[in-house]
Amino acid sequence: MITDPDWLLIDNSGLLSGIPINADVGNNIQITVQVTDSGGLTDSFTTTINVINVNNPPVIVTTSLPDAMQDEEYNITLEITDIDVNDSYTCILIEAPEWLKITYAGVLFGTPDNDSVGEDILISIMAEDTGGLSDTLSAKINVINVLDPPLNFIVEDIPNDHGHRLHLKWDLSPDDEKGYISFYRIYRSRSYELTEPIPLSQFTLLDSLMASEEHYTILMDSVATGITEYIDECVPVNGVPYYYWLQAIGASGESEKIAANTVNIVVRVDEKPTTFVLYPAYPNPFNPSTTIQFEVYEKSHVRLVIYDILGREITVIQDGLISAGLHEVVWNGRNKEGTITGSGVYIYKIIAGSHSAQGKVLFLR
Repeated sequence: MITDPDWLLIDNSGLLSGIPINADVGNNIQITVQVTDSGGLTDSFTTTINVINVNNPPVIVTTSLPDAMQDEEYNITLEITDIDVNDSYTCILIEAPEWLKITYAGVLFGTPDNDSVGEDILISIMAEDTGGLSDTLSAKINVINVLDPPLNFIVEDIPNDHGHRLHLKWDLSPDDEKGYISFYRIYRSRSYELTEPIPLSQFTLLDSLMASEEHYTILMDSVATGITEYIDECVPVNGVPYYYWLQAIGASGESEKIAANTVNIVVRVDEKPTTFVLYPAYPNPFNPSTTIQFEVYEKSHVRLVIYDILGREITVIQDGLISAGLHEVVWNGRNKEGTITGSGVYIYKIIAGSHSAQGKVLFLR
């Protein structure tokens, strides 16, 4: 018989045999052998042996790599094993694009830019252990193009036309000259918030367009690739904010929508009003504030009051003499004492000289 280690066996002729594993590598492994005859008499001896390490190469288990997206961080951890308990390995890139790096532990990282877009880019990686043994991985990836939006988008009024036409100008998307752009889409709204666009072709009446674009984004038109300007021939409401967005469209998808002047700059198309107008409050419903716009055609004393649904005065937000033109006031949902009112319907009423009008808003807390 034999005691320790488990992998070592002995037959009746005294032949010791077995295969040590990596975990058995080490010095001074004690072995005790006992021999017993048919009469029950025994003899034994104890000795020590060393299990000498035989280096095994690391193995890259990962067999393929996912594609990368332009301008998005690429971060992939390779699965690598090495059965040698105390062995370590180092990963290096044998072949890769400049944007791609790797850590010693096998983490691929980097951000491909527009110039890196392409298909079947070869990536070769080697994992090498301290004994010089290695394994390699060769795989191909695609860098998928993400369309860049056009640049420097601005909107200007066309003079001497009473404010009914606007001139839109922009610089081409960097993807335009590479052939990735098919056309550009132009959007407009009187609300600064983008919504799911409604095509202009759905409107048959100007009144319905004017009402819709107060709260919704309208897909106004499309222009071909290579075009850098557009004239909006019909701006139906004068003296109010208009917002524009521009988007590049291509076979691989669509770019983000960029706002005029890169932020939501209000474009006003002003002309002197010829009548008194009270515009609907926006946003409505609102929280925390709503804007009320009105036009007066001559210098007037204007009083604008908020009432609750029972007709009780809540607060006065305008009371004084103002000049002719477009004006706006903001109600922050507070009463005359400065306390926030409760949720509900409120009436705003304006008296401007001999004119008066009113509307309703819904405050949601």
